[in-house]
Amino acid sequence: MHRVKFYSKSDWASGHNLQRAKVVIDKFDESFVDIYQKVNNHYKDNFFEIIEKHKIYEQISEKQFNRLLGLKNLHLYYVLRNRKTTEYFGNIIRERLCEHWKYAELILDKYEIEHSFNKPVTYFPKQFTNKDKEKIIKNYVKSPYANLNYLRIIENIQNSNDLEISDKTKLETKKRIEDYPEYDRKTLDFLLESGHIKISDNGYIKISNIKAMNIMKDLNDNQVVSYWKYPSKYRNEMDILVEQEILKFENTLFSKPEQDYFNYYLNKSEFNNSLDLRNKYSHGTQPDTNNKEIHYRNYIIFLKLFILIIIKINDELCFDDDKKALEND
Repeated sequence: MHRVKFYSKSDWASGHNLQRAKVVIDKFDESFVDIYQKVNNHYKDNFFEIIEKHKIYEQISEKQFNRLLGLKNLHLYYVLRNRKTTEYFGNIIRERLCEHWKYAELILDKYEIEHSFNKPVTYFPKQFTNKDKEKIIKNYVKSPYANLNYLRIIENIQNSNDLEISDKTKLETKKRIEDYPEYDRKTLDFLLESGHIKISDNGYIKISNIKAMNIMKDLNDNQVVSYWKYPSKYRNEMDILVEQEILKFENTLFSKPEQDYFNYYLNKSEFNNSLDLRNKYSHGTQPDTNNKEIHYRNYIIFLKLFILIIIKINDELCFDDDKKALEND
């Protein structure tokens, strides 16, 4: 970005260049959201710190800031760590907080957890009332995704000037804990018995085996994990999980999700609504001979699958080299 400080007679802070400076600021406002989306995830918090420190929030319109808050990949937590920015956009932030029960955890982090675990300080706008907070928390209690640890916190909250929870809401929370889904209890019991989590003296669930939990999360998110992509300490943990019959190894070129992907395009072995392209072109038959567009589309699909196979094979060969290097260390 061009300079705005005065350094010479041609500086932007004098004469007709003031108008050019205004254009730069206006363009920043228009591109504000796009700039944020280009920031690496590791620096999202720094993005808002810079805005706070240099009072850049004063150059951002409410329309653009509201657009930012609507992004799916935005963590409102990063915004709330900046007091002046939060105050400046108080009404918009309040509206966003009131839209979803998930922000109950931010409220509870602020008033019940922050001071106990030395977490970074967060701020709420003055427009955000105790009535707003309780409404969000009540909706959170009713949600099927409510975290058991947070439910226990709600049940035992000591009211203050900043957070007041009615006895009725606390009673509803207690009932919710008692009615916690049976399938969740079975999962928790399994994780307790296998030593991956534990119950603290004050009744909170804590992770006792972070490596195993990271592996399970990866597996839950992606349906499959790659053994050799993990460092040795994690591979050792995988070996233990296999011995415990929690995980299992498969010695195939393609994982199950990858096999399903190819089967969808090529045959009907897994999906009734598959494209079945292999069979359509087998034994000299061709679908819709006169329709060039269909043939071209299918050609592109075959080409894509062929490229994916080459990439997969190359990936496996690279892994094999890495494996041999690790075994020789």
